[in-house]
Amino acid sequence: MEKMNTSTIGKLMGAFVGLMIAVVLIAQIATTGNAVTTLQPGTETVSLSGLRYGSGHINNSIAISPSFLNTTQTEDWRASVDGCDVATIGGLVTVTNASGSLLVRNTDYVLNATGDLIFKDTSAVNNSNSNITNLAYTTCPTGYVYGWAATMLNLVYGIFALAALGIAIALFYSIAKDYNIV
Repeated sequence: MEKMNTSTIGKLMGAFVGLMIAVVLIAQIATTGNAVTTLQPGTETVSLSGLRYGSGHINNSIAISPSFLNTTQTEDWRASVDGCDVATIGGLVTVTNASGSLLVRNTDYVLNATGDLIFKDTSAVNNSNSNITNLAYTTCPTGYVYGWAATMLNLVYGIFALAALGIAIALFYSIAKDYNIV
């Protein structure tokens, strides 16, 4: 077998460095792509103290506006995107009282089309010694990419990985051909 020349060593080093750079770039592209194409989870705590009257029961006529619905609905594009509108986000909201009991939508509370929460005077809402209610939800991040654009963005890093792999294979094939291995 003949001794490796500097051209071969250069090709091997180039292939190795190129693959390492590609791995780092693929991870960065994938992280960025996932951040703008995935719904983000969130939590919020709401106080019911202003909704209670003398006996400690809930006043059904007072609505509160959770801040996540107010902040996520201020951008007009969200209303036209499936999964970002108030109706869809409202379906993804989980409401629990301070003791951790799950409150039932349309039984213990109502989330109307404008994003206001109206708690009802039920035992699940009134049985807690605390005025704290916890909300868990998913919402669209700012800059959310959806539809075919999200599909294309999620394909980018796969195509990039295949291109990097193809270049590495071509370099190794070139070296194997130089030494009559192939």
